[in-house]
Amino acid sequence: MTNRTLIRFSIYYADQAWQELIKNVIAPFLKQNQAFIAHFYIFLSNYRGDHIKLILEPEKGYKTALINSFRTQVLHFLAEMPSSEPSIRFTPGKSIWMNYANNSFEINNYDTYFLTDASPLLDFTRATSRMILNQFLSGQIEEMEDIINLATHLLLKLISNHVDTQTNAFFDSMVKQLINDLGASSDSETIDQVLEDSAEAATHNKHILLSFCAYNTVDEESSLEDQIILSTWLIQGQKLISGEGGKKFIETFCYQIGLSELSKLYVLNLIGHFWRHSRQS
Repeated sequence: MTNRTLIRFSIYYADQAWQELIKNVIAPFLKQNQAFIAHFYIFLSNYRGDHIKLILEPEKGYKTALINSFRTQVLHFLAEMPSSEPSIRFTPGKSIWMNYANNSFEINNYDTYFLTDASPLLDFTRATSRMILNQFLSGQIEEMEDIINLATHLLLKLISNHVDTQTNAFFDSMVKQLINDLGASSDSETIDQVLEDSAEAATHNKHILLSFCAYNTVDEESSLEDQIILSTWLIQGQKLISGEGGKKFIETFCYQIGLSELSKLYVLNLIGHFWRHSRQS
């Protein structure tokens, strides 16, 4: 992708209202302009302000038209339906950078590093983008807790065919690395509480987590489109999680759906605890 043009849009909008932003702006725009967009990528984030990043790879000759069209639609939406204050606010002394203003719009913020090369993660990132879009449009994601549940659900589906000591070691190593990384930014009590809460959640929700492991994409309540999107996501994810780049895959997925480092620790420790103490019992 180094020789291709990318357009990076960032819409700073409180995360509790992301569903409105996707339903009223992002989804209609993508549908209206699908003939002019080769690929699109969606990233959720609370870094420097709650926002959704939409990255487009336009067909040749349509870059300017897409920028102008999306800018017009977003600015109109922000004026008509501004969101409340975002959940993450700038705290003096806690961050080098100030947050972007809520209800603002930026173009070409360069912080999606793995989209700049021909990484095997690209196909998966595209599949995750469609999954995110579909989950919001179907009403399955309304708040950040839903995203944490979705991450747990999808990752358990992916590893359901890898029940062995290597799976345990894989999650143990990721959790230990996260704890080490978080040591510089979070106090030990907070980290310990996250570990305790996630272990407790794994213990008390064993049957729900077992149902998450079912590698069955057919659901009476899901549409054919839902099933196709999930199947595509699972196929792309299976290629990556079982390979040498498994950790990079997990990090990319968690980054794309907007999990903070503490939320990522919660999800990975929950899965690891469940795998050790419930799945094999």
